[in-house]
Order: sequence, then C-alpha cells, then structure tokens
Amino acid sequence: MSRFKQLAQNMALASFIQDREFRLLAVRGMTKAIVKALDDHVITTAESERIDAVCGAFGLTANDLPQNIQHRFVKAHILRDIEDGRVRNRITIEGGVTPNLERGESVVWAFNNSKYFTTRGRARYESVSHGVSVRLMKGVYYRTGASKGQSFRTEYVSEEGSGCLLITNRNVLFVGRGKGVKLPFRKILSVQLYSDAIELHRDGTNVKPVVFKIDDPPFAANLIARLSQI
Repeated sequence: MSRFKQLAQNMALASFIQDREFRLLAVRGMTKAIVKALDDHVITTAESERIDAVCGAFGLTANDLPQNIQHRFVKAHILRDIEDGRVRNRITIEGGVTPNLERGESVVWAFNNSKYFTTRGRARYESVSHGVSVRLMKGVYYRTGASKGQSFRTEYVSEEGSGCLLITNRNVLFVGRGKGVKLPFRKILSVQLYSDAIELHRDGTNVKPVVFKIDDPPFAANLIARLSQI
C-alpha cells in the first residue's frame, strides 16, 4: 500500500497537482471505490480491509467522505455482521428518542423523520325503501312498503404519528410524540416493500398491517429479514 501511495504522489507531482487538490482527488477516488464495492449492498471482509488500508495510507477518515456514502458504508457493514451471525453497536442514539429496551436488546439502526400509518375501518348506513302505491281516488294515493337500513364498511389508511423507527436485534419499535409501537420479529409474518415505505403484516386474528414511511425501505426490509433469522 505504501508503494501504491508513492506511485500516486509521483503522478501528482508530474502533473503539478498540489497537496490540497491531491487530497480531494484521493477522497473522490475512495468514494468511487466504496460505491463500486457496495453494488451488492453488502461489503465483504476483503473489501473492507482493502478500503481501510487505502484510507490509512492516504490519511483519510470516514468524515472525509460524503455523508450519504458514510451511511451506505455503515449499513453494508451492519448487513455483513448479521450475515456472519453478529450484531454490533455501530450507531449512537442521540436527542429525544429514549426507547425502553429489553435486557440484552440493542438498536441496530434508527430511521429519523419516519411516519406511522395503519388501516382503519369506517361504517356508513344507507336507507333502502321498497313499496307499492295504491290509488284510492282521483289525486289520492296510499303507499305501502317497508324501509330498512344497510351498513357498508370501507377501509382507509390513517396516519397515526411521526417520530423515529428503530430496528433492534429483537423488535421493530416506533417512538413518536404520544405514540409507541412494538413489533417483535416473531410476530411479523412478512414485509411488503414500497418505494418510500415498508408494510409489516403481523400474526394474529383481525390484526391490521402497519406501514412505516422511511428514507431507505430496501435496507429496512433487508435488515428485518436477516435479523429475524438470527
């Protein structure tokens, strides 16, 4: 790796590239390398070690990378850890989110600015009338018949609150203002993926699915699927 760095510095010197520009180019190259490694959304041990070695040689840290690349890099490491049967604490919860965790439970990822939706039912009634009109005399009619009401039920998606969606090594937790939801992995039957949300179908009779609008639905679905198998 030291030889690779020396060759890069020699090329920069021959091209009249100053130190500041050289560092910017190193960051740009490292970013492209990480994006390439993350094509499959999971980073291997060999890829991780190679990236760490390059960053060490050029004096680069995670803070030098664009924030979206930092997040993708950490997410890839998390998925790799779970694939290897390990769950590590790679994030820190700050601010007003204070989930009540079980003993031995830890937060794997937090989705800020999430929204929680559920399906609700609405009933309406309509009156139905049946009858026959009988003519008694000119201009006078008498109507006989019956009237009864019928109930119709429709379903709609209701926004229940906004807050933070937490995925732990045991549960899916939603923490919002005046609203809290806890979904154990053992109760989740399936995860439906949408472009901007995930829908969780739960075990139980007459249990409605719940929907969480988040910024990275594929990662959330992947995370839940892998963690539920540990």
